[in-house]
Amino acid sequence: MAVDTTDPEQIEKEKILKQYGLDTYDDEEEDQFIDAKGLIQEDKEGYMVDIGDDDNDDLESEMIRPTDQLILCAVMEEELSHLDVFVYEPEDETFYIHHDYLLPTFPLSLAWLDYNPQNPDKKGNLAAVGTFDSAIEIWDLDIVDTPFPRIVLGGPKDTKTAKKNPELLPDSHKDSVLGLSWNTLQRNVLASSSADKTIKLWDIDQSKCLATYTKHTDKVQSIAWYPFEATVLAAGGFDRQVCVFDVRSPDASMNFKLSSDVECLRWIPWCEKQFLVSTEDGHVMCYDVAKGTQPIFKLGAHTAACQALAMDSHVPGLLATGSQESSSPIKLWNIKNNTPSLVHVLNESGLGSVFSLSFNPEVPFILLAGTQTTAKKQVPQIINTSEFSAISSTFVKKETSNSNQGDAKKDEFSGVFQNLPKGNPPSASPKKKKQEEEK
Repeated sequence: MAVDTTDPEQIEKEKILKQYGLDTYDDEEEDQFIDAKGLIQEDKEGYMVDIGDDDNDDLESEMIRPTDQLILCAVMEEELSHLDVFVYEPEDETFYIHHDYLLPTFPLSLAWLDYNPQNPDKKGNLAAVGTFDSAIEIWDLDIVDTPFPRIVLGGPKDTKTAKKNPELLPDSHKDSVLGLSWNTLQRNVLASSSADKTIKLWDIDQSKCLATYTKHTDKVQSIAWYPFEATVLAAGGFDRQVCVFDVRSPDASMNFKLSSDVECLRWIPWCEKQFLVSTEDGHVMCYDVAKGTQPIFKLGAHTAACQALAMDSHVPGLLATGSQESSSPIKLWNIKNNTPSLVHVLNESGLGSVFSLSFNPEVPFILLAGTQTTAKKQVPQIINTSEFSAISSTFVKKETSNSNQGDAKKDEFSGVFQNLPKGNPPSASPKKKKQEEEK
């Protein structure tokens, strides 16, 4: 179909798509492994029916078994955006799409947590989605065949009429939501970052904004809660810096200057005080918050922007990086003891550009990639990295320690952050929380 290039609305749309890099994201998938829970569906009268307790044989294929895992993918197509839930069977290494949800516009960020707002003592199955719009949608993945998210944070006051510049709810982001991070220690709290240069904290129980921070002078691309301390947050932006701060004392922040715009930010799961940040110029830097603002190491990971980072919490040292670099879109590294070395390069034909990476939190060495393939495939790429001889020989001892972010005990503090005593600024050595294993 021909497009009128003189149409002002079409020109503005193309300008925005180019600004956020969406003109090359037609088949982007933001993928995450999540645990499987008992699924629920809505019947014709709107009641909730637990599939696990239903004797109907027709529902057998809809059941998710304890041995199954779920893969969550935010998919962007040319005229349709959707959130897909795949069932992954580790024993057979097979997966299939179970159900999906339509999204209002292009998905830009994705976060998952097993939190249940109605009963915090029981596990839930929630996915937060940030999009090209200013609102954050939270979907209950235990409910299938529903057209609406469970919670909407921010966005326009009137969602029934489409306006070019709608009036927004109080405390809403004013631009696209680029980053999301659930707090696994203070489980009712979600952090978001936006193209409006702000960072916001949200209380999911009350569906309201707790605080807004202006730590950056440009778009805030990536955000990550510190997994060992409930109130410490890291954020990276297009102003070429990472800010690490205690949300209760935001003025006492550490600022890490970079050579290029931030693409991805991740705390290292096996090093309590360190984080990795990747940049638009293809570099990856490691910083230690207890040792100042100079990098511990820096590596030239890719010749194009390094858009994705993932570390295997079961295998200390195993790092995956992803980019649009055609010859080597995924690289596997050994960064143990802060001496990075390249172990394996994935350059299989048809892999395509890589926009997101995630290791399986339950099974070591299983890597998930959200890509834009040359074949326009709308499924995640699952890679068993242990099948590569260089990986198996490098990581001989396949350590399988529990992830610090998986089944962490609910934080001992009650309420939200304003009820907590003031703590040390993040420049001090963070104090690790004592955790107990779930019975």
